[in-house]
Amino acid sequence: MMLHAKTTKEEASSAPAPDDGALNFGTKPVLEVEGIMDMCAAMSASSESAEGWTQVLKNDWLIIERKPVEAEVRQHKDEAYMRGVMTMNVSYVECVDMMNYFGERRRLWDSNFRGVELPFGGSFILDDDCRMISKIDFGTLMHMAGIPRTLNTKLYRRWDHPEKGQVHHAMSESPP
Repeated sequence: MMLHAKTTKEEASSAPAPDDGALNFGTKPVLEVEGIMDMCAAMSASSESAEGWTQVLKNDWLIIERKPVEAEVRQHKDEAYMRGVMTMNVSYVECVDMMNYFGERRRLWDSNFRGVELPFGGSFILDDDCRMISKIDFGTLMHMAGIPRTLNTKLYRRWDHPEKGQVHHAMSESPP
């Protein structure tokens, strides 16, 4: 009975929500899309300097650093920029696939990937805003511990923002 209830809850949470241009968690909008893009641009400018960054993780293939968001662009008191460097033994094509490809070929190198849906249609390549439901499998024990089997996300892309020639991407959790 508990497994049935958990499955029913997961299926209900993977249903897409209408798209109103804002990120809504509960009933209160958190960030407007353009606000996210402005934050990405501010982070990009902030990344050019080594000042203020604190290393929070380092292992043989990943370095992650953190920096508080400047007061003039901060929308919430606990916001922080995160940047990372990954050292991977992959070709250029495989690296591009890792960041932008969600087809069946992804299963060749991503053992947790089970598929992706675009609930409102569209294309990852052509659309600048698209909502997706990614299906993942980290094993029964991890899912019993609370890791979801689906991730509802929204991808945003802005060309020539904030300056001509720049492209900014952002991805956010999308409400079910």
